Amino acid sequence: MSQVYLYNFEGRKSFIAEEAMEKLYENLNLQIDEGEIVGIKVHAGEYGNRTFLRPQNVKPIVDIVKNRGETPVV
Repeated sequence: MSQVYLYNFEGRKSFIAEEAMEKLYENLNLQIDEGEIVGIKVHAGEYGNRTFLRPQNVKPIVDIVKNRGETPVV
């Protein structure tokens, strides 16, 4: 089963969240090969969910994944 990593964005501004995502991704020390697919889940899927990542918050992590030669799937 795949591992899932969570980060609490509640009460944080967008620019702080972007920096946090980059730092989190780098500190995970994941062994991902170039071209490998990286899934990015942006919500938990509950009806009426308000705790989803906005597109402006998702783009930085997608860019990080792409820059590492990996393939993001949102």
